[in-house]
Amino acid sequence: MNNELLVILVSVIGICVFLPAFVVWMVSRRKMYEARKRTEIALAYLNENPHCNLEEMVRKITPPVNMNARLLPLLWVGILFIIIGFILIGILSVAEFASMQGKYFLMFITGVCLALGIPSLICYFVGRKSCKQVSGR
Repeated sequence: MNNELLVILVSVIGICVFLPAFVVWMVSRRKMYEARKRTEIALAYLNENPHCNLEEMVRKITPPVNMNARLLPLLWVGILFIIIGFILIGILSVAEFASMQGKYFLMFITGVCLALGIPSLICYFVGRKSCKQVSGR
């Protein structure tokens, strides 16, 4: 197997298979942890106060969703795609390609990653700035 095909296969498998699987695993793990913590708090409260209003208590322990928390995934997506883009730029500069077709393909993937990362970061920073202006801080 030549060097060009190996670089393309590893890049595509890493970006298209392992990266989304890792992101889904991390998000589901965080959500399960938050749900487990809320359940522990609710059960402890119910053991101490069996005649309480459970719906009101759940409303108290559920954190309010603010705009900065909604913008945070844009920051993570932007950083992730920028890092992938820079890694692919490094691969392009180090790897020797037998044909220009492989190089063009990897340049296309790099451009797509940077085209997804840069606007995400711009949206995060513009959104954060507008949230500060609206809240008056």
